[in-house]
Amino acid sequence: MRTPSDNAISRFQRIALAAIKQCDNPWLPDIQAPLAVTSSLVHICEAGFSPVICSEQRPEIRIQDLELAKPCFVIGPEGGFSEAEFEFFRQQRIPQLSICSLITRAETAAIAIAAQFAGLVS
Repeated sequence: MRTPSDNAISRFQRIALAAIKQCDNPWLPDIQAPLAVTSSLVHICEAGFSPVICSEQRPEIRIQDLELAKPCFVIGPEGGFSEAEFEFFRQQRIPQLSICSLITRAETAAIAIAAQFAGLVS
């Protein structure tokens, strides 16, 4: 797990600013300090969403196999989730799905799952 630092938050803020300028979007997202996976999952559930792990373990489950009203797709860090995190997901019965047959970069995984979800709900 990446250790949160002021440099990381500043970098994320710069990236967000550059992105909104590039696409003429007037809304700047609020960048929060990174949380541990377990804390993030608690926040996701408290907000009324169902976490779904986009897993590099490539389970046989795809997005169309899920029946969730408000999914929140959780994408792991570069290098993947730890074995302890995978064990936590299993204990909490958090579904895992495979985005594709390849292991992707985090940025690519986010775009891929967003496109798949948009295609599924449209």
